[in-house]
Amino acid sequence: MARIPSYDDKLRYIKLVAERGAEARHVAVAAGDNRRSRRRARAIFEAMGRQKTVTDSFFGDSLITVLADTPEDGGGGSVSKAWARHVRKVFVRSFTAGRSVPWPDGVPVVASSRGR
Repeated sequence: MARIPSYDDKLRYIKLVAERGAEARHVAVAAGDNRRSRRRARAIFEAMGRQKTVTDSFFGDSLITVLADTPEDGGGGSVSKAWARHVRKVFVRSFTAGRSVPWPDGVPVVASSRGR
């Protein structure tokens, strides 16, 4: 059984996703694609991701797109819709900004206060 990532693990992953979004933008520009819309960013994210089925006790099964290395945040090796959406938002925001923006709304997350 996979271990559920800690807050710090998730924060490190979000920073990595932000870097990937910015890098994807730079690669697209270098290839002559200057579009920086959210639609273009989502299309690139979808192309980089993989479909995964998520079971929801209320809504039933549905498909979400996640990056292959997205840490699971639920039991039984699952990724929640909320976590998947958050990862995608960070990628899209960083792509459209052309720089790493690890926080979807542009406001930094307060660091964990555990023992610091």
